[in-house]
Amino acid sequence: MTEIIRRHRHLLLAPLLFTLIVVSLPKEGGLEAQAVENQDGKFIEIKEGTYVLPSEDLDFELQNEVLSINEGSVLVSTDSRTNIQSGSLNISSVKGAFTVHVRGGNTTVASISAPVLIESGEQMLLIPVNYRWKGNGKLAHLHAGLDKWIETRNLKKINLDYKRDQLKTLRLIPDDDENTSTSYLDDFNKLISKALTPIRLPLSRQSVKQAKLNQDIDDLITNAEEGDFSSALQSIRSLNNNGAFENIESLDWLLRILPNKDGNPEFLAECLSKFISDSKLWLLLSIHPAYQRTAWALERPELSEEEQLVELISFPQSDILQEAAPSAVLNRWVEDTKSVVEFVDDDEELINEILKLIMESIESFKQYGYPQREKNYSRVLVQIADEYDVNIIVPEVKDEVSAEPDLEPASTELSTSSPDLTPDQVKAQAYQILRDFGALFTVNTSIEPVSSETAEVNDVIFGNEARNFTLNVVNNEVSDVEYQDKILPYSLGIDKYVEWVSN
Repeated sequence: MTEIIRRHRHLLLAPLLFTLIVVSLPKEGGLEAQAVENQDGKFIEIKEGTYVLPSEDLDFELQNEVLSINEGSVLVSTDSRTNIQSGSLNISSVKGAFTVHVRGGNTTVASISAPVLIESGEQMLLIPVNYRWKGNGKLAHLHAGLDKWIETRNLKKINLDYKRDQLKTLRLIPDDDENTSTSYLDDFNKLISKALTPIRLPLSRQSVKQAKLNQDIDDLITNAEEGDFSSALQSIRSLNNNGAFENIESLDWLLRILPNKDGNPEFLAECLSKFISDSKLWLLLSIHPAYQRTAWALERPELSEEEQLVELISFPQSDILQEAAPSAVLNRWVEDTKSVVEFVDDDEELINEILKLIMESIESFKQYGYPQREKNYSRVLVQIADEYDVNIIVPEVKDEVSAEPDLEPASTELSTSSPDLTPDQVKAQAYQILRDFGALFTVNTSIEPVSSETAEVNDVIFGNEARNFTLNVVNNEVSDVEYQDKILPYSLGIDKYVEWVSN
């Protein structure tokens, strides 16, 4: 029997300490700030790794680990993925925090540190980090016209003070690191056993196989937590060969051990490749600050027309990392624009909306001091305008992009202090240099040290294509460049190489 929990008001009983927690919405745009009074300031764990801080007046139901909100507010934090219901809306997110505020039939969702996907039937919208959406639960169908479609998906930026308050409140989440490894291992063992049940091996072989799985799981957890991603990568591949990731629940578990920042690209690519069949999860990862670059480098799932359109309009607003989105990602986004224009009836209006969105992004980048992004999107603006014969006035872009924090040359400190690098140091430095210059990494990418200064790089993405070359991590030079089935007989700086392949 399915257990249904219903609650209305006074969710937390017998408080020892009264604390006023502000989970408020910014006053701009006609929204009133709403204080969320939580009697003891404690988060409630609604599923493994997902916590909510409810308002005292929260009217809700909890069924199968899904929270349905009738009235009230919650601050949600998840280390995997989670779903919240509000009327006809399904609100989902992955690896981060967001708020949901339901009042008088209207729902407001604000993305704090992770993007949010909202669905109403087959209609949907994406909310990038630092944006919010307010609606009455109805998302217009594309058949109603592009103007109506866009109107019901209008986003506004959240107030920075509001975001700061929420991040401060998130520190109240209990720290259960001491029990994490044991909990992960027990939970994952059950999932693996369930996934492997149909195999029906003889008893002795079952025991051997289970023991090997236990060891791989334990190694994976330990190595991931300690940051030994090379070893963790071996464990993941071993588990994958045994069918460990075919169960959807175990994929949620895998999300929990993902690093919260762009760590080892090879490890991230291997992990995220397990989710390529899930289009909705890919949409969230494709605009997630920690996983965007890796997600775009992978083969993505087939997207519906609705999914293509929401991905198209949300991408520029998600370009908020310290490093600007690589040119390869921007080029793919431009190609997506061409695909979407083909199936939208109001194609001229869509093109104008895209150009408007790009120009707004350029103004935002100019305001906050991101000249490299300003330059990149100005290029895209001209490219799309020329493609569809639209006359536009291109915003003036300053030439001084040297101060741009988006793209800094890789540090050479390692080369001066440690002339004889170990293979692991060479590999780590190569990853860092390539990442700094906008490379994308896939599951096919390999970086193999061949000396104390150089590494052989294969299948790294620059300019929309897989590239092969040798990289000197001491002087940042590229040699043995493969081009049209030939090896070029000269070397050049990585900056010049990137400029060459991008053009």
